[in-house]
Amino acid sequence: MIKERYARVIDASDLLTPVSRDSRDIQEEMRIWNVELNTLWDVMLDIFSNQFIKYMTDYGLSQWEEMLDISPTGGVEDRRIVILKELAGQRPYTLESFQKMLDA
Repeated sequence: MIKERYARVIDASDLLTPVSRDSRDIQEEMRIWNVELNTLWDVMLDIFSNQFIKYMTDYGLSQWEEMLDISPTGGVEDRRIVILKELAGQRPYTLESFQKMLDA
């Protein structure tokens, strides 16, 4: 979802001055840079999407499953739901016990 929304094709040659833009050496260098910059952009989007369970890729979900000792079953959405349910059930206290702590 995040990848589709923020997908872009980076062309570093758009940033060059008109004099530099016409040089074939510079054009080839920009072509190489474009590959690297586009790869870097995709990696950064993966890192960003793995910060939120709603948008996690398989890698992020597997990390949570390993931490919570959950065996992966079903599709990506099912795995997200299982992780969120597990996290919701691991609160250090319930609302009732919190109220008792406040009353005491």
